[in-house]
Amino acid sequence: MTIKTFRHKILLGYAPSLLLILLVLTWSGLTLLKLGRSSEAILRENYRSIMAAEHMIDALERQDSSILLLLLGFQEPWLHEFHSQEAVFWQWLGRAKDNVTIPGEEDILRDLEKEYGRFIAEAADLLLIVKESHEKGVKFYHNTLFPRFRAVTELCIRLRELNHETMYRASQQTQTLARQAIISLIVGGGSAILVGLVFSLLLSRFLSGPATRMTAVLGELAQGNYDVRVPVQGHDELAALARQVNTMAQELKKYNELNIGKILTEKSKIEALIQNVDEGIIIVDDRLMISDINLMAADIFQVKKEDMIGKHLMEMIKEETLLDYMKTAMFTNTSPEFSGDQNIYRLEKGESTCYYQFSIIPIQGQSLASRGGVLLLRDVTRLRELDHLKSEFILRASHELRTPLTSLSLSIKLLDETEAAHLGDRARKLLNASQEDVERLRVLVETLLNLSRIEAGKLELNFQAIRPEFICARAVNLMQPQAEAKGIELTLQTVADLPTVRADLEKIDWVLVNLLTNAVKFTPAGGHIQVKVAAQEKHVQFSVIDDGEGIPYEYQARIFDKFVRGKSQQLTSGLGLGLAICKEIVNAHGGVIWLESTPGKGTAVSFSLPLATV
Repeated sequence: MTIKTFRHKILLGYAPSLLLILLVLTWSGLTLLKLGRSSEAILRENYRSIMAAEHMIDALERQDSSILLLLLGFQEPWLHEFHSQEAVFWQWLGRAKDNVTIPGEEDILRDLEKEYGRFIAEAADLLLIVKESHEKGVKFYHNTLFPRFRAVTELCIRLRELNHETMYRASQQTQTLARQAIISLIVGGGSAILVGLVFSLLLSRFLSGPATRMTAVLGELAQGNYDVRVPVQGHDELAALARQVNTMAQELKKYNELNIGKILTEKSKIEALIQNVDEGIIIVDDRLMISDINLMAADIFQVKKEDMIGKHLMEMIKEETLLDYMKTAMFTNTSPEFSGDQNIYRLEKGESTCYYQFSIIPIQGQSLASRGGVLLLRDVTRLRELDHLKSEFILRASHELRTPLTSLSLSIKLLDETEAAHLGDRARKLLNASQEDVERLRVLVETLLNLSRIEAGKLELNFQAIRPEFICARAVNLMQPQAEAKGIELTLQTVADLPTVRADLEKIDWVLVNLLTNAVKFTPAGGHIQVKVAAQEKHVQFSVIDDGEGIPYEYQARIFDKFVRGKSQQLTSGLGLGLAICKEIVNAHGGVIWLESTPGKGTAVSFSLPLATV
């Protein structure tokens, strides 16, 4: 069979050494298993018999001591100790008989049983003789009983020594097996290393030839010589790689023959477009070093383009937050999302202040070194000034309207109190309608005044360290009757040990109540509203979650703008300023507000507050 693949050649080259290693491992495993069984046999077969012999000798010596007590005149202690040790002796003798594994051990145990029986019988005779004559008892002990004691003891010692000798022989066998295993491992391992080394040298020489030829060809291609080719031999992977190298050389030759001028022309068009757009463009690499900058960006920062190429972005932009956005965008390869004025860069130019809205576009490269980012700056100073003028106009107009509206309201109330009895039904209805319209206009003016104060930075905030669960509990307790009246379940979910937040209790309480009011309004009977509080890294997040009708997608992006109201059957009143005021209050606290909503499934409005500094 013809070997066609590179993998098969490698496997065939290493097969002999792998087979030898397998044989060595198998032999080592069998030898270790045999060693383990030998050691287990030593402990299991002989240790119990040795322990039995030791305990029998100890029991026998105690019985001999009891007999001596008898001869000294202590009869009662002798009887008790003698009979208790007799039970111990028979017990260990039974264990030894159950563990007979050595030739000759059974004969010793049989003789030991007979001799011990005679010893017990003669001890009983000694008791009778001592009762008759103490002198005869002593003589009977020395002439008959003591030699019997020595005979039984010698049999126990023979049993112990026989097992000792067996353990020693087994230990010698184990050592022999261990030496054999070590020699086998050394010989087998050395052979495997030698065979593997030989085959590795042969295989590396066989495989390195084509790789060396391809390396030389690639070096020629790098020098611009596109006519070189790699000799192709065989049909394995190296041959396929050689063919691919040859194909690459042909394609490089074709590419080199193309009209490079066209590419340069296109590049010039792109550069001209970048340089002449009315937005500032700064291109940086993965280390935030400026690689290109257009004329508009250079004019924004009042620098020369040539002076900034190769400089760090921090030399132009001192805003740490913007630099962090750039680093995050390049690291995650995702353009950051902003809310509110987070993407507004403020730049002081002499006595004037300019505002630029920035966008960040990451550049994904094939390696980390080829990554970068594009910073776009759009001048929104004029828009900010117009927005400021609009806020000032609303503030002044609202302030001027408040006095005549108050006068109208008082006049209508006075007319209602004094002339209502003289008016007909139609006139009274017109009077009540006028009163309602004046009241609605008054609420609108007050709301606009509050919003204008917030936007103008004239809202006074009484910051203090407050526990988040206290803020939520106040709002939930206030809105609980309205929720129960509509058949809605309102719950509060908090976690233990929440950190305190830096907030104005009255203003944040108004934000939560406004969000809960909207949730109750747009949640049908039988629905659920949940207030959640959770601690994040540097802030605490508050969320009001309902399972009401939700907000249409076309309104979600503008729901926090002024005078924007979602399309709903529940919108019978309202000015569309509540969420706008909530946004301004949260922003004034240094937090962020956002929402997530699915039409028909509910809405979750969340905002964050910074932690209180210690």
